[in-house]
Amino acid sequence: MILYHGSNVIVENPVIINNPNRTNDFWNAFYLTSNKRQAIKFSRIVYDRRNEGAPVVNQYWIDEERFSELNIVNYEKPSIEWLDFVVACRSGNDPSTDVDIICGPVADDKVYRVIILYEQGLISKDEAIKRMLVNKVYNQLAFKTEKAIGMLKFLKAKEVTNDK
Repeated sequence: MILYHGSNVIVENPVIINNPNRTNDFWNAFYLTSNKRQAIKFSRIVYDRRNEGAPVVNQYWIDEERFSELNIVNYEKPSIEWLDFVVACRSGNDPSTDVDIICGPVADDKVYRVIILYEQGLISKDEAIKRMLVNKVYNQLAFKTEKAIGMLKFLKAKEVTNDK
C-alpha cells in the first residue's frame, strides 16, 4: 500500500510527533493518507504555516499483509465512537492504549466546525454525525508506535509545484 505525508520538508525517517500543545484528531502520531491530493493540499498548508522549506509530498510503502501484526483501530466514516475519540484527543486526552495505527476520517475545518458546535452543546451527537456525513471526508492513518513506523519504507519525496 502506498501512503503519503504532506510536509514542508523531506521525511525519510518518520517519527511520532509528541507535542502536548498539538491536539490532533488522533493525538500524537506520524500522520499519513492514502490520498495523494490530500497530501498535496496538506503540504501547502504546512508550508504556508511555517513559511520555510517547500511544500513536499513524501511517499512510503507498507506491506498490508503485515497489518495482522499490529493493533489497528479503523473508523471507516464519521460515527459516534469516532466523534468521541476525536473530541477526547483534541481536548488533550488520548483514549487509545496499545494501539499501533488509527485509521479514520480527517476532521478538517468544515468537520471541526461541526465538532465545536457539538462540544458547545449546540447540536447533539446524532446531528453532528448527520452533518459530517454530507461533507466529503478524507482519510488519515495515525502511526502511533515505533513498531508501526518501522514497517514504513520511504520511497521518495517530491516538491509540490503550483500545478501538481
